[in-house]
Amino acid sequence: MDEFNPYAPPAAGTEEPDARPRRKKGKKKKDDSDGSGCWQQDGLAVLEKHSGQLPDRCVICNRKTRFRLQRTFTWHNPSVYFLMLAGWIVYFIVAAMVRKTAVVSLGLCKEHRARRTKGLTVLWAGVGVSALVMIMSMWAEARGVAALAVVSLGVFAIVGGRMTRVASASKVSDTLVWIKAGAPFVDSLPESPDDD
Repeated sequence: MDEFNPYAPPAAGTEEPDARPRRKKGKKKKDDSDGSGCWQQDGLAVLEKHSGQLPDRCVICNRKTRFRLQRTFTWHNPSVYFLMLAGWIVYFIVAAMVRKTAVVSLGLCKEHRARRTKGLTVLWAGVGVSALVMIMSMWAEARGVAALAVVSLGVFAIVGGRMTRVASASKVSDTLVWIKAGAPFVDSLPESPDDD
């Protein structure tokens, strides 16, 4: 009777024929960064929602990068905005019901990553300080300073928001995502498969 020896080398021919070799650490699969399932169309980057992947390049300037930023894009038909006339609550309920979402991994180079970090700092620090000044000036009944704080709060929110914007969704369907990105990045993508 043969006893099982856990330290014995495997016998020849025991490996299953369809067993896949393991990836070595630090190595990427060949198709990780090739940008499969994406193309350009009408100045936008188009990505297959479930199987597409953007290439490992900055979505603003098109420089090679390995850094990825996960973004969740939400979109609904612009005609839903007319429901604001019926009230904000009606708009938010309907928009939440009809919106489409997509999670996209965007490449960012060091320069644009640093700009985004500065934008986040401007946004949160500026809004925080403005809100604090507004509250303190209202407590001290300094209406002029409170009004100035409200204006600066809006300015910081707009400037910080613009600095942090990397890309935005122009449209999301059940199968595709249309992304507004930098012109150098979009121009580097292949033409739409429909154009062939």
